Formats: sequence, C-alpha cells, structure tokens
Amino acid sequence: MNSLADVCRELTWGQLVAWSNKSAVLEGRKLQQKGAVKKLMRASKGEGLLAWVEVEEPFAVLVEMEYGEFFAKCSCNPIIYPCEHAVAVIIQYIVYLKRNSPVPEAKPNDPRLYLV
Repeated sequence: MNSLADVCRELTWGQLVAWSNKSAVLEGRKLQQKGAVKKLMRASKGEGLLAWVEVEEPFAVLVEMEYGEFFAKCSCNPIIYPCEHAVAVIIQYIVYLKRNSPVPEAKPNDPRLYLV
C-alpha cells in the first residue's frame, strides 16, 4: 500500500479534481498560493495531514488517507464534496515534499482534532 507521501508525489490535477471538483481545486490553489495554510502537521500515524487554513476565519482541516483514498474533514463543514480548504492542505503538503521540508507530527490532543 502506498503511503500518503507516495500518493501525493504522484498526484495529478485531474485526480485532485476527481476527488473534489474543479472549483474547489482552483480556490484551494489560490488559498495555498497566498499562504493561507498554517501549521501543517502529520496526523493519524503519518497517514493524515492537519492544518489551519486562514481565510476570514481559521478553519481546522484534517485530510486522511485510507486504502489509497483521501478523506477530508473541515470545520467549515462542507456538505457534499471535499472543500477548497482540504485541497489547499494537500497542495501545501506537495510543496513541502518537493522542497524536502519536514512536516512535524501533531500531538494526539491537538485542538484542531476536536474541531473537525
């Protein structure tokens, strides 16, 4: 089974659009590019990502991978599809991977986990 890092290294825009939708991917990219993703950390034994995405208000975002599939939870509470905040977190993680930047491990009692 591929790790979160392996999947993200090979992830294409088309796959990201298929997981979410075109609008969320475009908005997520804008959020990531303007630096809205804060305090990115690994969660769920390294197979998840936890971050704040600061827009008008900060949103807690958890993106996990299970059986090769992404699952997202966000305090913005999207109804049907993964939101632009979750997409921004994935894109930010891809940037970290390309730069070989370390992503610290979140503590089990991280307050963001209680918000998603």
